[in-house]
Amino acid sequence: MHLGCIGMRLDGVGPVADPTGMAGRVLSADMHAVTADDTPLGNLLMAVERAHLNVVGFVASPLASGLAATTLEERRVGVLCLDMGGGVTTLSVFADGHFLFTDAIAVGGSHMTFDIARALSTPVAEAERIKTLYGNVVGAASDETEYFSYPAVGDEETGLCQSSRARLREIVQARADLLFGLVEQRLEESGLAGYAGQRVVLTGGGSQLAGVGAYAADRLGKAVRVGRPAAVARMPESLSAPAFSTVVGLLHAVCDPSIEVRAYQEPETLATGTGSLQRVGQWIRGF
Repeated sequence: MHLGCIGMRLDGVGPVADPTGMAGRVLSADMHAVTADDTPLGNLLMAVERAHLNVVGFVASPLASGLAATTLEERRVGVLCLDMGGGVTTLSVFADGHFLFTDAIAVGGSHMTFDIARALSTPVAEAERIKTLYGNVVGAASDETEYFSYPAVGDEETGLCQSSRARLREIVQARADLLFGLVEQRLEESGLAGYAGQRVVLTGGGSQLAGVGAYAADRLGKAVRVGRPAAVARMPESLSAPAFSTVVGLLHAVCDPSIEVRAYQEPETLATGTGSLQRVGQWIRGF
């Protein structure tokens, strides 16, 4: 899906930034490959093609969100970018301007919503509203005395329940602590924790939860900021929000010649034959 060169070696010595004009016997390259399973990738392709569009290339979503939310200088000195989506949080590590590592954790903002819905016994839509209006990962002294009202499941019209913001904070913090604990674990297992530096950029819709930046800084022991996607020419201002980092990052990947967008090649199973079978394959692709 993604294949990028992160360094070159000349006769085993490196890394060499540019071997042009140098003498040697063996030129080798260190590559970073990101792969995807055929089934989900095929379903994504079908969804795009049903909208009467053609796929011309692939870009890994952690790379796209990292390009949009981090700066060039951050990617040079080392940075960890966390894209906090609804169901998945992706990690991407950049150093020396290269995309070095990526991973995905099946924990996101929707899990916090379901935690609230279960703990307070309220509908999921109401739990999302509560999280948006009252959720805060970093508490305040007034949380113990501040209450909010909400309908219970099945009793939306008979009466309202109440809960404190302190109780809500405990629910949200439990999920945030699990998420950032898994981030630390995955980063340590990768062996690239040292390359990530002391900088973390949060992006994605989940990063807009109040206090999540301060909580991540305390939990990970690094400087943390919430990154908004860098604007692209003629891009609507409404897209300059963390929730659109991946989409905006696709534009950055296409516009940046240093990013190698892997071209999509259609399977040639039906086109390798001759005569009527080949014509059928061509007709299917054209249709």
